[in-house]
Amino acid sequence: MLEIGTQAPEFELPSGDGESYSLAEGLKEGSILLYFYPFDFTPTCTKEACMYQDKSQSLKENGVQIWGVNARGAKSHTAFKNWLGLDFPLLIDADKKVARSYDALAPLKLYVKRISYWISPEGVILDRAGGDFSIKPHREMIDRILEKSTA
Repeated sequence: MLEIGTQAPEFELPSGDGESYSLAEGLKEGSILLYFYPFDFTPTCTKEACMYQDKSQSLKENGVQIWGVNARGAKSHTAFKNWLGLDFPLLIDADKKVARSYDALAPLKLYVKRISYWISPEGVILDRAGGDFSIKPHREMIDRILEKSTA
């Protein structure tokens, strides 16, 4: 994982909805909770997306956007987003370059690891969480974000 206090790598990716998202443009609207996840429609990834959706409004009220990223295509992302009723974008990192730049690529480059970063409006990593098989560290990071944002 990238270190807290380091500059987040710039990127631009399309969403499943066909829109383009760049880190620099997104940060003009506030901080971003950028989360990488392996697959759409798997049990743990579904739980994770639902957890972020459950906290989405509280995060938005505190100036934090949520963006999800993996290597799946638009059709998969759109179906997953619609199935869960997600109100945040799922970005397509088809060549896994962004995952690689965020140290979120699994060994042998087979899939994207489950890693989350909270990025300040200045582009600095404020917090991070990892855990390929558990969403608990990511939930704890959300709690820390909300504590710091409301303090």
